[in-house]
Amino acid sequence: MQRFLNDLLGAIKDNLKLVGYFFLGLFSVGAFMYAVTFVIKIIIGDSFLIK
Repeated sequence: MQRFLNDLLGAIKDNLKLVGYFFLGLFSVGAFMYAVTFVIKIIIGDSFLIK
């Protein structure tokens, strides 16, 4: 029983690491897209202001 619980905990820890990496990747992609749209807005806004 003890060995089973240890294996279960190990599996949960490994999966948590995977889930953490997944959310980290998702977050960095979202932040990157936000930054890109922000920069594009600034560039377009400046060009509109110049006109």
